[in-house]
Amino acid sequence: MSAFQGAYFVVGGVPFAAVIVRQSAVSSEKAIRDAVAFFQPYFPSVEIALAVPDQQGGIRFWGRRDVVDYLASVPQIQWCNYTT
Repeated sequence: MSAFQGAYFVVGGVPFAAVIVRQSAVSSEKAIRDAVAFFQPYFPSVEIALAVPDQQGGIRFWGRRDVVDYLASVPQIQWCNYTT
């Protein structure tokens, strides 16, 4: 059994999720597609953004531009633990 941290949002009636991943999950377009596909069963029919913590305590996001822009504007995200 493994676990991951994620967050689910509904903004303006549009649902989406963010998931914390390692840097290697965003190292290429294929890696990004694979990571999103891995998490899709946990957030079905929802846009997924990938979140990578940086060494300065911030987070960089990868995904659809409007979702990434929204996530970058949120001062603090309430991450939840999910078990696979």
